[in-house]
Amino acid sequence: MGEFEEYKIVSGERADVAASGGEEKKDSQRPDRAELDDLLKWFKEILGDRVGEVRDSNRLVDSPAILVNPTGFMTAGMERLMHASQPEEGEKFARRDLEINPDHEIIRGLDSGRKEDDDLARIMAEQILDSAMIQAGLPVAGRDMVKRSQEMMREVIRLKAEGLSG
Repeated sequence: MGEFEEYKIVSGERADVAASGGEEKKDSQRPDRAELDDLLKWFKEILGDRVGEVRDSNRLVDSPAILVNPTGFMTAGMERLMHASQPEEGEKFARRDLEINPDHEIIRGLDSGRKEDDDLARIMAEQILDSAMIQAGLPVAGRDMVKRSQEMMREVIRLKAEGLSG
């Protein structure tokens, strides 16, 4: 059951899966390679050992980021099942790689915003990782995520009060 018609069935969580059949966006606002490498390095510095690698994605369209398994690792669902059957082992999940979508408005905004307000950008980078973890079905530190979410809301309110936000 590893194939359907002429297509090989693989998990979308695998790091070696690429998008197929789509055309590249004509209105792409992807930064040049040097700027993109700088952003990827910045993400890795912020997220540290919470992720394996940070790289740009060639598969994402509507999402700012996704966590993927380095080739050969279990899917998140399989890991959850293994941990559920052995709760005494604790919830230690394999480190995933983070792929970011440089064409996504959140990533573009974060890239330009980190030069103006690095503290807020760091909070957003952590929030992007937590969002990707939730989408992958992995546990997150809820209190930390809520705290960051509230900090971002306070910042939006402050900017709106200053008349700088729409």
